[in-house]
Amino acid sequence: PCYFEEVNVLQLFQTNMNKLQLQAKEKDLTCQIQLDINAQLFAYWDSQRIHQVLQNICRNAVFYTDSPGQISVRLYQKNNFVICQIQDSAPAVDINDINRLFEPLF
Repeated sequence: PCYFEEVNVLQLFQTNMNKLQLQAKEKDLTCQIQLDINAQLFAYWDSQRIHQVLQNICRNAVFYTDSPGQISVRLYQKNNFVICQIQDSAPAVDINDINRLFEPLF
């Protein structure tokens, strides 16, 4: 079940991005983070689920990026949406595996 609550978007992302920067540094990766969100922006989210998704994506970016590499995160608001873009350098996902990325345990 999901437990929705009012969440400070910037605060939630800053916590996750601090962890990402530490993990990236340990692997000799450059980590660029751009949080273009108003500090007073709140969203009605399940904060634990959003935290879990961010952790999984960031952990995978660190794990699957070759050193020396780069990870960049951009968070911004567009209309009524919060958009988070996460990009990493090589290697990329094999084109044949893209459709399977959201399969459990793939």
